[in-house]
Amino acid sequence: MLRVLVLVFLLASRSDAALPSPPAHGLAAQRTGRGLAVIDGVLDEGRACNRVGERVCERKSKSRRLSKRADGGARVSSIGALKGGAARSPRLLFLVTYVGYIAIYFARKPLSVVKPVLEEELGLRRESLGLVDTALMAAYSAGQLLLPKLGAVLTPRQLVAGGFLVSGLGTALVALCATPLGMSAASALAGFAAAPVNPLLVLAISDAFPAPQRASIVGLWQTSAQVGGIAANNGASLVLARGLGWRGVFACSGLIVGLFAPVMLAALKPAAPSSPATTGGATEAKSKAAGPGSLEVLRLPGVLSAALSYALVKCARYTLMNWLPLFFRSQVGLRAAQAGSVASLFDLGGVLGGVSAGMVTDTLLGGRMCATSALMAALCSLCFGAWALIASAASKAASKAAAGATAGGAPVGVALNVAACALTGLFIAGPDGILGGVGP
Repeated sequence: MLRVLVLVFLLASRSDAALPSPPAHGLAAQRTGRGLAVIDGVLDEGRACNRVGERVCERKSKSRRLSKRADGGARVSSIGALKGGAARSPRLLFLVTYVGYIAIYFARKPLSVVKPVLEEELGLRRESLGLVDTALMAAYSAGQLLLPKLGAVLTPRQLVAGGFLVSGLGTALVALCATPLGMSAASALAGFAAAPVNPLLVLAISDAFPAPQRASIVGLWQTSAQVGGIAANNGASLVLARGLGWRGVFACSGLIVGLFAPVMLAALKPAAPSSPATTGGATEAKSKAAGPGSLEVLRLPGVLSAALSYALVKCARYTLMNWLPLFFRSQVGLRAAQAGSVASLFDLGGVLGGVSAGMVTDTLLGGRMCATSALMAALCSLCFGAWALIASAASKAASKAAAGATAGGAPVGVALNVAACALTGLFIAGPDGILGGVGP
């Protein structure tokens, strides 16, 4: 894991060059205005002047509409419905999407909490449980890769709302399964459906706020992932404590995710339809501004390094997110209930890390997001190295003491493991949030 984070640092440090920003538009409108102003100056006063003035206004208005549609390029096609959506207030957009993304974590976290129960009641091996995790993550990755294709068929509003609905359904279907294969299939459905939610909402949030505040706002919004992890962990633990069993955990979690589908559908209003007079010009502008293909995107400066860095960060983060409860139970010696609660500290540290990353980027590094990612990835790698030494020492101590605790309370190994868990969550959240929303 230490080597993975060191590689993240090296890759992220190469991707600091910003992608080229789209060129400014509106030149056609300026030229039209100047030419018509000259004509207007030499025409006679009266009705002729009024008619020319009306034509000037119409041509200027048409030119501005075409310029605005061309200026967004591919981004208009991907987030236009969201940008004109959740209410006109950016703060309300932030609030609705923040709470919604907390809910989506109820489709990801239940398995990590109920793994010990599945081992005991169904006799599933850890390899089989890992297969279920892999199915969900692989389908999630496939969904993000296919997002441009899906965006050509469905609007962003439909993708987000449909993602919540289908992901909730897939999570609830796990409750009806009793084999690793069935659980993997249902989890894959939930993961694939949830894939478009994060990138579309991140783009909507980043475009809703001015550039000087963008890194801080996106960093703050990305803490929804950590808050969602805390809420989903404790929610699953509460359902287990109520005696509803692991099936009840998946059923309740799926219901929560699905209920947010109509909420997002109502909040993200569709963009206003274009008038027939501008349809032809808008279509031409859209075709000219079509985005590059996948291979061409990888050739853009910094894209390949950022993509590889993000993949490595996700590998480390999801490994911890999915297996920390079992780690604290089997390696540190905590009870199952304690292990689930302590694992939430990883997400709690991530909340502070996401906010800190945005503030450091805006105030100290002049908006250089990838520089912040490289710094925090390096610090995270040090935490992983220290944690490995702590875990090794604690494991040796636990082997000598059957209870794994001293007479005075929790052993030093537990305290150090908890501290390392929280610090690792703090430093890994910055690169995760920034690289997930990196762009011009």
